[in-house]
Amino acid sequence: MAEDQGFRVLRAKATPGERDVRYGVVGQLLAPMDGLTDGSMKALTGQGPESRLPGLTELLRTARERPTLLAVDDVEWLDPASVRWFGALIRRLPDALIVLLLSGTGRSAPARAPCPPRRSR
Repeated sequence: MAEDQGFRVLRAKATPGERDVRYGVVGQLLAPMDGLTDGSMKALTGQGPESRLPGLTELLRTARERPTLLAVDDVEWLDPASVRWFGALIRRLPDALIVLLLSGTGRSAPARAPCPPRRSR
């Protein structure tokens, strides 16, 4: 439905097997996205120098031009680097047209989701 409304939809599913893969879920989300720099893709796939928040700048830049829905399932299995990345994204949400939909089916209660709540200004 979001795509029918003109949103770019990026999806990912965290899994127990990827819990130790640095930026595993972030890589899933951003791989189909146009506009990623070569450096960001290499950082996401572990082939280049480590970037602090690979792909985040490109995502925010493109989301200013096209509304974007990020849908992530099973957030209880996010790797630590992806948790930090999502925390940084949440802090920057007011700067872009992004809807972030997180879901979980495991042990985590919503109040203990691995992403920090957005602070009000």
